[in-house]
Amino acid sequence: MLDTPIYVFSTLMRSPQGNSAVVEPLYYDRYGGEIFQLTALRDKEELLPLTPDERSAITRLEAAIPAEDLADWLDRRDKNFRLNTELVEFSHSGLFNYLIIGRDDTSPFSQSHREGRWLANYSRGLTAGQYATFPGADQLGILLLARAYNELTRQKPAVAVHYILGKGGATTASYEDQPIDPTLRDHILAAGGILSGPSAKPDLVLAVNTPLNGETAEAEAFENFAMNSQYHRLFAAAIASQLKLGLPVAVADIAFANGSDNSLMQALSQQNLLDKLAAYSGWNTASNTLGYTIAQGMMARDMKAEYRKQLLAVRYLDDWAYQANIRKDLYQRLIIPDNVNPEFIAYREAALLPELNQRLQQFTGRYLWLDPAAVHAFYPWHRMFEITVELSTPDLPDR
Repeated sequence: MLDTPIYVFSTLMRSPQGNSAVVEPLYYDRYGGEIFQLTALRDKEELLPLTPDERSAITRLEAAIPAEDLADWLDRRDKNFRLNTELVEFSHSGLFNYLIIGRDDTSPFSQSHREGRWLANYSRGLTAGQYATFPGADQLGILLLARAYNELTRQKPAVAVHYILGKGGATTASYEDQPIDPTLRDHILAAGGILSGPSAKPDLVLAVNTPLNGETAEAEAFENFAMNSQYHRLFAAAIASQLKLGLPVAVADIAFANGSDNSLMQALSQQNLLDKLAAYSGWNTASNTLGYTIAQGMMARDMKAEYRKQLLAVRYLDDWAYQANIRKDLYQRLIIPDNVNPEFIAYREAALLPELNQRLQQFTGRYLWLDPAAVHAFYPWHRMFEITVELSTPDLPDR
């Protein structure tokens, strides 16, 4: 082992379910859904007996997808898989202090899930203190940052988990291939923490908002409107009680994919909790949110209050204001009428940016503790999906 600690993350390639070539080869725009279905059935075939209809579907899909396109897609994945096996071998040799391999945009049956099972053979013998694999990709960097921080400061924070009413940890979220419970546990361990015992005082309470019925819809769906929900009020009240006991609370908002739960956020706001949390996240996939919330929640204990609150503000502006609300409104009013591709909006940004920033500043004035004029945002990749939020306040330097 080298004197300088080495923390590494990598990913197994994503398995998108639909036709989209934004980050996939061009043929995925036409055959993506069929490629996903075929490879998902091949994954299932290695685990369970297929029905006659499923076997017929394999034959139909193999005939429908051009052989050269399928071969190209699998060749790309094979290269990625072989590189990941080499990283695992480096871990076996002791080169890395810790390795995470994420499964990006996966499903219970998918090529990503299949390759994750194959990878398990290579990782046998590695301990939980050397290696982890679980769904997600975008959260892996901050998890390793938290792990390095905890190891450098010789801390192993104990995390108590509190689910909202409903299926809770039994939920299998969109873009994931396993239930939340093992995913959450693996994230806590990867960040350098442990699960708190039932009677011990935890270092962090992780409050997890899952859908009541265990099915995660997109945050832009119609059903994500703010309701005065009793079970959200009770959840917020439980968070308030933990805070009054002096316990830091981090909220992982995974009831919806790609944005916040408006009913939960209303309950947190009504009970004046928004600026009191150790961390909050409600972005992208469930694992993306869990990784950010756990890591930031652990590191918040040594942060100045104003810096912690600035990070909270960015998440509220991005996950709640934009992803769950503003994005769909701008799309419906300024993108659909002009038949613009939301993945390529560079020539429409002159019209989008003023309204985007006006809406974010209105949100700030209504919910947050900042001067609305300090809030600005832009589209870093010139597409509708994500924004970069900047806060030009005395508490943080300009970018």
